Amino acid sequence: MRRRGGAAAGDEQDSCRQPGSDALSDLRGRPTSALCAKFPSGLLHRVWRLSRALSRKHKGSKNRNKARERLARLHARIADSRKDFLHKLSTQLIRENQAVFMEDLCIRGMMRSHLARSIGDAA
Repeated sequence: MRRRGGAAAGDEQDSCRQPGSDALSDLRGRPTSALCAKFPSGLLHRVWRLSRALSRKHKGSKNRNKARERLARLHARIADSRKDFLHKLSTQLIRENQAVFMEDLCIRGMMRSHLARSIGDAA
């Protein structure tokens, strides 16, 4: 389907790309770079929903304890998925490259910006 005003400059390139031809994707075409990794936004929506539900519960009640445990399990699941992704990415980088150079960044200062969630995912 053509856009109004003709095709954009990069349209021909994107239609000819093969899976795995990009250095940042594997053979199935999935992104493998930390910059491309996006965790499911549904998990973040669940965190917001469960934390709202927790805030409405009466302190000391059994239902509040159950809601607190649900929220803690979800936070642990998100942390585990982030840790798993970073482990897989670092393993892949080590296997594919002979030399890896590191850059010393001030992550704490970068976490104060509006990109804190993305930086925290990649760090």
